[in-house]
Amino acid sequence: MGARISVAYVRELASFLGEEGIATRELLSGTGVSPELLEVADAVIDRFACHRVLARAAELAPPGFALRLGRRTRPGHHGILGHAMMCSRTVGESLKTLERFAMTRGIPASFRLLEGPHGQRLQFDLAMPAGHLRREYLEWALMIALWPVFQDRGSRKSYPCLIELDYSRPRHFDTYSTLIDCPIEFECSANAIHFTDAALATPQQNTNIEVRKFCERRCELILHDLEASGGLADRVRNALLAEPPPLPDAETIAASLHMSSRALRRALRREDASFRVLLQQVRKQLACRYLAERELTVEEVARLLGYSEPPAFSRAFKKWTGSSPSGFRANVR
Repeated sequence: MGARISVAYVRELASFLGEEGIATRELLSGTGVSPELLEVADAVIDRFACHRVLARAAELAPPGFALRLGRRTRPGHHGILGHAMMCSRTVGESLKTLERFAMTRGIPASFRLLEGPHGQRLQFDLAMPAGHLRREYLEWALMIALWPVFQDRGSRKSYPCLIELDYSRPRHFDTYSTLIDCPIEFECSANAIHFTDAALATPQQNTNIEVRKFCERRCELILHDLEASGGLADRVRNALLAEPPPLPDAETIAASLHMSSRALRRALRREDASFRVLLQQVRKQLACRYLAERELTVEEVARLLGYSEPPAFSRAFKKWTGSSPSGFRANVR
């Protein structure tokens, strides 16, 4: 079963674009989502329908709409997850909650808080193929991650010291500089928000430990149900990352999930995914990590990722990132 996304996000998008003069029926035309569905408080849609709505918005709205939409996000749009984040003690604790439970709202991105050069970085990427809408999804994910920061109400104590994005600087960069008052770099090796330890330790204004515990227990139950009943693409991705190098083939992963390789491919197709694409995503992720750490030669990285010849790895890496492995390594700080 594919990921289910709260219709609250579409409802807020329709409201936002309505203020821009774009009618809800025009936005939803041809998407398979009816205006009446937006009136159902707890309705959900599959990610394909959400993708069609976002594609329609990209046709109708000015560039940068995903950033401005994300800036309007409130805890209620994230349901129980949003309330757990809001009631956390610190900005860092709120981001750890997002990292753990983003899947419970069908947010099509993954978040991971890691040690950084000057504190910690929240690294994020898409958990699904997005085609030509990749930047819009990443802009949305960026603003979701910055929500705890925006609640600081002008003190700037929790603001990040740097944001890194892996795509080119867009023409609507003015929207970034208006909404996000911190240095932003483009064409980086990964998408990451860098925080100092002090920024992450900033207390939140609506801390409520009992409410947070209640919300987290609810999120745990939802997450358990999701992991038990669906999200095969995520399970395959996690299985690929969990296996020792070199990366395993579809038959090995299928066996680890107690199914045949044919059943695996068929089930992935129902989620609009494929083993080949998931394998390439994991290869890119690991390649960037190995090259950045500088402990392995390019030839060793190629071998770990299952390439028998380094030139084949170099061609694939250049296709993923636009840079050669050696060029990428030279540009990593």
